[in-house]
Amino acid sequence: LHTAYRRQRQMCIRDRDNLEISIYPNPATDIITIKTPTRIKGIKAINILGQVTIDQNGPSEKLNVSSLKSGIYILKIMQESGSIATKRFIKK
Repeated sequence: LHTAYRRQRQMCIRDRDNLEISIYPNPATDIITIKTPTRIKGIKAINILGQVTIDQNGPSEKLNVSSLKSGIYILKIMQESGSIATKRFIKK
């Protein structure tokens, strides 16, 4: 029971982090801007097959997605606070 509670609590924290992060424009054609309450450590763009298509390290709030094919992607946003958030976006 204690383990189940801990997992539920962690999921709530992650959900809160996702709510505080915004990405725009969405759908995107070239550059995505990511707004987050803490500094970004790295960003990964993952396609629907689970393949990492972009792996950007460093504290940048911009991600160039112009090289991606049209489709739905997941952004995995690693923050310096240690939290990892995910956001979906569409590449036109």
